[in-house]
Amino acid sequence: MCGILLRARQVLYGHTLISLYDALVKPHLIYCNVLWGNSYKTPLYKLYLMQKRILRIITFSEFHAHTRPIFINYDIMSVQFLSKYLSAIFVYKSINMKLPLTFCSLFTRNITSRTSCDLRIPFHRHKKTEHSILISGPRIWNKLTKLCKQSSSLHIFKKRLRRLLSIEFN
Repeated sequence: MCGILLRARQVLYGHTLISLYDALVKPHLIYCNVLWGNSYKTPLYKLYLMQKRILRIITFSEFHAHTRPIFINYDIMSVQFLSKYLSAIFVYKSINMKLPLTFCSLFTRNITSRTSCDLRIPFHRHKKTEHSILISGPRIWNKLTKLCKQSSSLHIFKKRLRRLLSIEFN
């Protein structure tokens, strides 16, 4: 994709290159992200470095240019941000029965009244299982605000979640 975008930037400019990024690169980052996105930091960091390289190509930035302003100006989510975002959406859909029935029973709520919006994190013995959606999903969910958790629709939830996560990652 880097090579394609590098050649395309000789002909295309600005938001056309961003649209090309959305069409060629973003689907690779989104596909099954709920499964692999909460993985160990090393593979995610390699993807993040590649994503930064692609953004520098698209914006005609220098090789060592800082990418945080690029992410903010073009409203692009980093790989880490995207993983948390998609995992939280998956948990929301599961809790609110907007997924097939096999996924709707993955998460259980806490019984205590003080933390009734929170999810119970299942007991796990191995470090590997920490990166599964069964463990990382409730951890991400429990860090969200009560207002975000109690959103009435998926659209409102996504807006609140994006605002909340952008504060965390900026």
